[in-house]
Amino acid sequence: MRRSSDERIIDIQWATKRYPDLQPYLEIHRGVIEAQDALRRSAKKGTLGDWDERTLRKLQSKAQEAQQPLIRYLKLSMIDEEEMRTVAIQIVDVLIQHKTQGSLEALRQKLTSGVLRIRDLLGVVSEGIDGEIVKIARTMQVEQRLLVFLAHMLIQPWAERVASDIDRSFLDRWAQSVCPVCGVKPVVERTIGGKRFLSCTLCSLRFPADPFLCVFCGNSDPYTLKSLVPDDNPAPRVDYCEKCRRYTKVIVKQRLKEELPLWLEDLLTLDLDFMAKSADLVRDWPDGATPTEAQQVW
Repeated sequence: MRRSSDERIIDIQWATKRYPDLQPYLEIHRGVIEAQDALRRSAKKGTLGDWDERTLRKLQSKAQEAQQPLIRYLKLSMIDEEEMRTVAIQIVDVLIQHKTQGSLEALRQKLTSGVLRIRDLLGVVSEGIDGEIVKIARTMQVEQRLLVFLAHMLIQPWAERVASDIDRSFLDRWAQSVCPVCGVKPVVERTIGGKRFLSCTLCSLRFPADPFLCVFCGNSDPYTLKSLVPDDNPAPRVDYCEKCRRYTKVIVKQRLKEELPLWLEDLLTLDLDFMAKSADLVRDWPDGATPTEAQQVW
């Protein structure tokens, strides 16, 4: 479900009271939300196109036929370079304000001067060219994860718009473990009524997935798909694959004492990442970087 900037601020206020140890992360989220507000309120979402129902249906039809995420059909020529650049600088200013680590001043200078083109940056996520982000990071002398984070925060309002109107029958026919809107492999999943759903914290889409499959390497051997469960809280757990050592964080809806905002699920289950790390498990990124993932390296 698409949430406005104001609704997200309310979510952050709620989370700050219940998870005071996460306040530094939540404050960065809040600053980014405020920087994104112009994009979120705009009908065009930082592009030069109108995303009405007819346009989205055509986009969805192409994606369904090719079994490709919808973002692959967002043409870079449709990106509003100047509007996106303004928001990008504001996001970087938020990170500087919160004294986060990384080559932020250099990144800001390259954005301001136009040396770093927004369309090149967004091509990393819209075209799904994993190796391209490495080239950009080396050329700009900026951390790779920081660039992925920025690209995702710029494209997020558009992705949310698309996800909010997606046809549920399209999701039922989606046979991949990447998000059908933004192409990210979610690291959070929900068990609802015994069924498995992956949660994309980038576009806030929840979609069904094969319950007996590693979403990262495709392993389906039940003897090598295992779980870690916290002693003090049976609602969340870590599911992992012994073959590739990667994991997802699982939230069992029936065991929740109170609902978690989907877009904050990743951050509010940060303790599971620490548990996974202590078990020598690997989080799948940076190609799927989210705000929480990026913040973990600052």
